[in-house]
Amino acid sequence: MVFYVPLGLIALGLALLGLPTAWEGGIVAPISALHGLSMLDAAGATLLAVGGTWLEIALVARLPGLGFGPRTLFGLGVLGGLGAGLVIASVFLADAWWVVGAAALGIALATLTVVALRDLRRHG
Repeated sequence: MVFYVPLGLIALGLALLGLPTAWEGGIVAPISALHGLSMLDAAGATLLAVGGTWLEIALVARLPGLGFGPRTLFGLGVLGGLGAGLVIASVFLADAWWVVGAAALGIALATLTVVALRDLRRHG
């Protein structure tokens, strides 16, 4: 359960962020010339942030028992950090690199989550 609730929050947040623009309503908080935050976006981003933070805390708590070597952990950290940086920079620059950043961050988190879930099933 420690992983399933945050994964559900992340899925719900992504679903809200993926809804059509026509459902969003007006912009509540402008971010840049091309981007703004609607109430629906704010709800999705909040669920995504809470679920992502919860998942990362759960992963860090189990990290010593997952058996990753230092190089693997360093590589996953670099991949996730570059991904997060690209996503944040793309919002302010109105650039399409957010897709690459989101994919990089997603790969790093998915790798850690899959290994942690396998470990949880094995050792309880």
